[in-house]
Amino acid sequence: MQRLAREWSEARGFRATVEEEILGGAARVDVGLVRDGLRVAIEVAITNTPVQVAEAITKALAAGYACVVIVAPDSGLRGRIEQYVADVLGVADRKRVRCVDAEGLRSFLDALGPGADADARAAGYRVVVGQALAPAGRVAAARTTIARLVGTALLRQADPT
Repeated sequence: MQRLAREWSEARGFRATVEEEILGGAARVDVGLVRDGLRVAIEVAITNTPVQVAEAITKALAAGYACVVIVAPDSGLRGRIEQYVADVLGVADRKRVRCVDAEGLRSFLDALGPGADADARAAGYRVVVGQALAPAGRVAAARTTIARLVGTALLRQADPT
């Protein structure tokens, strides 16, 4: 599930880090996302107890994530987590937590939109491409060198000895 979350996030322009260390190495989030200053933590809950999930949420919020998304494929576990989180977290923190299944994660990421410069990103990293014209003499010299190398390689290949 972490790999899937990373792939979906990177496809939407986020930089995704699996098992990202937080709080100076004292804790980790399953997948940490960053894009345009927005930080989102994703926690995958498969065998976790609601208490463990609430602790992970608290640590992620303390680490400065704007939002924590809990991905729980099992609807029963998801319901128990939602109930426990509602009981232990304050109203402000509850608004920053989403508890979803895998398809809900995809919908959540889609709802965040493409980002400010989605066309200039690859796997969440800003890509800058620049071109500069080379002087005509340099281009001619490069072509001559390439032609000589290719010719030599062809001659070696044709020579059976």
